[in-house]
Amino acid sequence: VSQSRYRIHVIPHFYEHREPPPAPCPDGDFLFLGRLSREKGVDYLLRSWAKLEPRGRRLVVAGTGPEESSLKQLAVQLGLKGVHFAGFVDKKQQADLWAKSAALVVPSIWDEPFGMVVLEAWARSRPVVAFAKGALPELIRHNADGLLAEPFSEGSLAENIQELIISPAKGPAMGSAGRLRLEKEFSRQVWYKKIEATYQMDLR
Repeated sequence: VSQSRYRIHVIPHFYEHREPPPAPCPDGDFLFLGRLSREKGVDYLLRSWAKLEPRGRRLVVAGTGPEESSLKQLAVQLGLKGVHFAGFVDKKQQADLWAKSAALVVPSIWDEPFGMVVLEAWARSRPVVAFAKGALPELIRHNADGLLAEPFSEGSLAENIQELIISPAKGPAMGSAGRLRLEKEFSRQVWYKKIEATYQMDLR
């Protein structure tokens, strides 16, 4: 077996957020935060929302992109209630979105290489509901710090979102677990140690 494969070392990004997380909001909004492009899967999210019972909850879609107009049209066609397109939201305004959110939803249909927005959610003690696609199932631990849905399955995504609606206490518990993982596994200090250890390896 060639030894060359041992020369590849994966070191995840770190994420720092110095502000304390907002108070838990288990009855709050479900948030999508990102570019409105096809690979982000927001159309799957909208069709999933049509399949569940929101019980007064809102879906907040924050971001802009080439799919924005068609996604708004889809929401109208589906007759969706409680879906709010927030448009572009700068960093300062995002704090309000996080404070009012119960969870982040990442419905990406491409192979996300990492997913920094997951770390952003954990920094705010918010759980993540995502398709088990790309690196997301390597990052998110199902039923521990988030929920993983079957890729491309609107029904599966709806079921996982519905779980947090039916059992709202699960959200803060998963969010706290995510924040703990962020501090233990994705801090700047951990990143530095992994970089230093890699540089010191004898790869001959």
